[in-house]
Amino acid sequence: MNIKNFLLPMSLALLTTWAIQYFVVNKYFGMGSDNSGVIKSGQTFVAPQNQIEAQPLNREVDFIDSELANAPVAQETLVESDHANYIFSTKGACLEQLIFKRVMSGKLEELQTIHAPQELDRENRCFLVALNQRTPYTYTLVSQKQLESATQLVYKAETNQAVIEKTFTVHKSKFQIDLTVKITPKADNVRARIFFGAPYVPGVKDDVISAVHNSEKGKIEKELRSKLDLNKGWFVPTFFGSENRYFVHAMVSDQQGFAQRAYYSLIGQSGLISILESAAITQPTEWTLSFYFGPKEDEYMNLVDPRLEQTLDHSGMLAPLSRLLLVILKYLYSFVHNYGWAIILMTLLINLVLLPLNIKSAQSMKKYTEFQKKMKYIEARYKDDPDTLARERAEMLGKHGMPGLGGCLVKLLQLPIFFALQRVLSSSIELYKAPFLWIHDLSAKDPLYILPILIVISMIMVTATSNDPKQRFMMIGVGLIFGAFAANFSAGLCLYILVGIVLSGIQTFVQQKMNWA
Repeated sequence: MNIKNFLLPMSLALLTTWAIQYFVVNKYFGMGSDNSGVIKSGQTFVAPQNQIEAQPLNREVDFIDSELANAPVAQETLVESDHANYIFSTKGACLEQLIFKRVMSGKLEELQTIHAPQELDRENRCFLVALNQRTPYTYTLVSQKQLESATQLVYKAETNQAVIEKTFTVHKSKFQIDLTVKITPKADNVRARIFFGAPYVPGVKDDVISAVHNSEKGKIEKELRSKLDLNKGWFVPTFFGSENRYFVHAMVSDQQGFAQRAYYSLIGQSGLISILESAAITQPTEWTLSFYFGPKEDEYMNLVDPRLEQTLDHSGMLAPLSRLLLVILKYLYSFVHNYGWAIILMTLLINLVLLPLNIKSAQSMKKYTEFQKKMKYIEARYKDDPDTLARERAEMLGKHGMPGLGGCLVKLLQLPIFFALQRVLSSSIELYKAPFLWIHDLSAKDPLYILPILIVISMIMVTATSNDPKQRFMMIGVGLIFGAFAANFSAGLCLYILVGIVLSGIQTFVQQKMNWA
């Protein structure tokens, strides 16, 4: 049996098996079907329903009015780590600003994801600890310590409801913040909530804010801000927060179980606040929660929590291929120091690897054209003799198999590479603000649409090598349609496509001259 005729059925069988497993078995017979009544981490609820969930979702903060009217001048404290600057304030004992330091295109750049809030936005301060009644707004900085691998800040405030102590531990070599909250209640039914916002980078165009949280099965799930159900909450989460294209702000550890429930609040046109809520506090209690406030990069995420990798846009079935391509891209960048040239070199490298297969594909397609001509000749010759026609067809298929199938499989092989690279070039922080010629940001659209136009032109020019007028007309239409789609692609992806088309045209020209196909 011809191996080429075996590959397609086997591929379809594997794809069908995966689809049945993913869409049928996991959905209807998966672990999430347990109805034992035991509350699990990541289990969702819609308030109110039963006795446990009757407590309404509380997004309001009741500050002490006298503190708001007579608040002293805030004391700000700068904490520097290896990769970021953190500015804390005695206003709510909160993180006022978070500024990441990155070297981009040989220059030190600052990317800020938390910005100093306006006075009226006091409820939206990062790491605000709110009580169900009379939340303190003014804290005292009790101590500041430089530990071997971290900086520690201790704040304290007291009301007639409770005494609150907040200890921040900012790690120097990784993007981890530990928050220890100790509450000594003075009244009954005291509950606490921790607020923290989504990352926001003003310079990122077409940014997408999403909620990220663990499911009952332990997987990290995403929900677009625009599609969030505000009546929905999550029980005892172990992973909860939000993200944008390049950064994640999330609670990743809660060993003492502070968060009995968690939910979200929308702020303005694009803001998203994550809220962690405790159970009722009847005696002095202390919790330590760990947060990842950092970029969506493997090397930093794995230092804090491997689950963070699931927030990467190139996670999933193509994740290994995406990571490999990103490693290659970074390696090439280390030589040329420009991601535009690195993309060109990687495109050339991919085409060189696929060159033997592409030559085989061209030869297969040539055989298929000849096969079609012979088949048409047989059909015309024996059109009045069905028995002979059937015998001749069977003889042709037995002798030549189904030529052209191998060529199709080679083309299909390039699809996973394209989709994996699309995610890398569109969502990797390495390409944010990476310049190339007239382009100032390879992760964004081409501002002048030059690359999409060149893609259309190059596709039309490649079709000029075809001897079939119908095929040329069809390919011109495909080129125009694809160019319209490419206008919305990132400039880095457009550059990859353009270089790939040019290399394909050169390869076709050389093959025809050398009579390889």
